[in-house]
Amino acid sequence: MTVSRKNAAAYALRWAEGRHPAYRSFDNDCTNFISQALLNGGMKMRGTSVDEGSKWAWWYKHGPVNALDSWSHPWSVAHDNYRFHQATERGRVVSKYWGVAIGDLLYADWEEDGRRDHVMIFTGNSPKDGLRVSGHTSDRKNVDASWWMAKAKADDSNNSVGFDYYHINYGEF
Repeated sequence: MTVSRKNAAAYALRWAEGRHPAYRSFDNDCTNFISQALLNGGMKMRGTSVDEGSKWAWWYKHGPVNALDSWSHPWSVAHDNYRFHQATERGRVVSKYWGVAIGDLLYADWEEDGRRDHVMIFTGNSPKDGLRVSGHTSDRKNVDASWWMAKAKADDSNNSVGFDYYHINYGEF
């Protein structure tokens, strides 16, 4: 495993049940949290405030206080984050579990309408349970990914949740 993957996962494990004081926290904080982990893993920011809504931009700018911070949509919105990684080829969708590693992402599409609504990061591996994920909004730290996906489907009355396993190209950005 590369240092970048380890750093991203270590950051996620450190802050999965809390908020880093240097960043603004959102009600739906999943993508903001993932962006922080990716940045800690070595992903370089791209674009400026002029590109705020662009699928080609991914950045966070600290203001004098958190309330004055600014960020791009892909920094804080799951579907825009997904589109950013596709557009910039910083990652790719892979087939199920065997295509992902620690530091990769798991996107959820709550309504299977093609819009990714939530994202988590793979942060561990257990011989007994398999891959583990961490994330924000409903804060989770290193929980069994299969359990979390089954719970998400069970909580949905239509059982129509879709998932994308997303391999991040660490070191290639």
